[in-house]
Amino acid sequence: NLSFSFLLGKEIPSFIYAPQNFFPFLAGFTDAEGSIFISKKGQAIYSLGNYNWALLCDIRQQLLARGIICTSLIESKIKDRIEKDGYGHKQNYWHFTVGRKVSLALLLNKIVPFMKHSDKLEAAKKARENITVRDMLYGRL
Repeated sequence: NLSFSFLLGKEIPSFIYAPQNFFPFLAGFTDAEGSIFISKKGQAIYSLGNYNWALLCDIRQQLLARGIICTSLIESKIKDRIEKDGYGHKQNYWHFTVGRKVSLALLLNKIVPFMKHSDKLEAAKKARENITVRDMLYGRL
């Protein structure tokens, strides 16, 4: 499936950052490359990772510009490592997370309507429930 074939080139097309395109694009990218989970500390987290540093950097900047606070890009130094299944990595892997309640709630509200994968939708539902519980326990920040 080459639905994301435009990402295979070196240039990242600017149209994905247009207001009407950004969150639908991010929802699809989340379905493919993202993760939504409850951490060991009981906090809902959104994580987006990929080998494409420039793309993740741009996405992160777009989120920050829209008031969604996220971590800096984190590098996993896996270049040239061979996994147990024999899969090797040609590059290092990058990711960032969104964990603050208000930012995560805003992000989920923007991307969930466009998400398609049932496992990610279920994870988003659990994350929203986690945010609600944390709001009741600790107050809304």
